[in-house]
Amino acid sequence: MEIRKTKPEELEVLLKMYEHARTFMATHGNASQWENNYPSPQLILDDITEGNSYVCTEQDQIIATFYYKEGADPTYLRWGLDQRLPLRSRPPHHFHRKCKRCSVLLPELGLGTMRQHPY
Repeated sequence: MEIRKTKPEELEVLLKMYEHARTFMATHGNASQWENNYPSPQLILDDITEGNSYVCTEQDQIIATFYYKEGADPTYLRWGLDQRLPLRSRPPHHFHRKCKRCSVLLPELGLGTMRQHPY
């Protein structure tokens, strides 16, 4: 498996993966975490543009994606959760929006198996 930064032209693949993840979560008792088209196409594109979106590939196929950022995270700052930063000796690392193709098992990313969805 290779992990690399996401390319802008891969946005459509990620959108399909997130769509299937939202459907899976909604049908398995977690309908509110990624509701209302979250993450939005613009948010994912911003992640890509800012260099914080990554994909995992095997045989040139995207099998998973995630957001990774070192340092202050606007989400946590907005919620007031990064106010502890001055107490840390190192900057925090944020790992969000993990998503994978449903047939793939990626325990190293905290992603278990789900039902198969063709894309």
